[in-house]
This record gives sequence, structure tokens and C-alpha cells, in this order.
Amino acid sequence: MGFTCEECPLLVFNHSNKIQVHPTYRIPARAIAVVTTVVMALSAINIGSTVAFNAVLSLSSLALFVSYLIPITCLIIKRLRREKVVFGPFCLGRFGLAINLFAWAFGLFICIFLPFPPTNKVTGSTMNYAGPVFGLCLLVALVDWFARGRKHFQGPLREISEMECQDDNAVSA
Repeated sequence: MGFTCEECPLLVFNHSNKIQVHPTYRIPARAIAVVTTVVMALSAINIGSTVAFNAVLSLSSLALFVSYLIPITCLIIKRLRREKVVFGPFCLGRFGLAINLFAWAFGLFICIFLPFPPTNKVTGSTMNYAGPVFGLCLLVALVDWFARGRKHFQGPLREISEMECQDDNAVSA
């Protein structure tokens, strides 16, 4: 994740298109520091409000299941259209479509019922804010995409230096 954060030129803290890797440790130290700071700040929410902390936990679970549903849906559509699917080293074989359909149904069930409040009588302190916050995040992402992302986004960039090529050749030899 750190290399991804360093590589993306659209992020606020990335002012150049080059990955800044620590010369001794060979890790993206700046990106790891930013990610660690954000995680620590989110963890501190529990001190102030358990409602906010539960919303963050529910939001992360909801976002995780939505991120699973997108490729599962694409794979199901491709399989139902009988288009060629290029698999990696692992394939579910003839049970793949059935397992994908089950995973899709389970993910949809979770995405529908996860944002529900934990109690029947809903108040400000028992409300589950994962759904509205997730919707707000989607709205902000869409506005950002149409405002600057579609004009400037070029996809993942990968530059291989001569030193990396020499390291790879040394390892394979």
C-alpha cells in the first residue's frame, strides 16, 4: 500500500511523480508515515466517541464488501456471457460460477444489512452512520473524479531502474 500511495500523483501529499524510497531500508518511508498517522488518528476516535468508532468499523467492513462485490460482479457477467476468462494459477473449475453467485449473494446481504442500527429504537447515539458516511465518500470520490481525476489520471505507473534489473538478474542467477 505504501508504494501505491507514493506512486499516485493525485494524492495530496505527493508533489512529484517519482516514488521516494528510503535509500537504506528500500521502503517508501514517507507513504508509510502518512498511512500510520492516519491509522493512529482513526484509532484515537474511540477515546472521544464509541458511536464514531463503531461507524468507522462498520464503514471499513462495508467498503471491504463493496470492493469484493465489484470484481465478483464483473466475473459473473463475463461467465454468463460465456466470454473467455483468463485465470491465474488458481481456478474453481466447474463450481466457479456457483461459488461466485453465492459470494455475490452473501456480499449483497452484508452490504444491505451492515448499515442497519444495532438496536430497534434508533437515537443519535445508537444510529449506525456507516451508510451515510459511505454515501458521502462515494459522492466526494465522484466529484473528485469529474473535477480532476478523469483529466489527470494515467493509471498505475511503473518505472524500472537499471539497479532493479541488475538486482532481479542477480536473484534469478
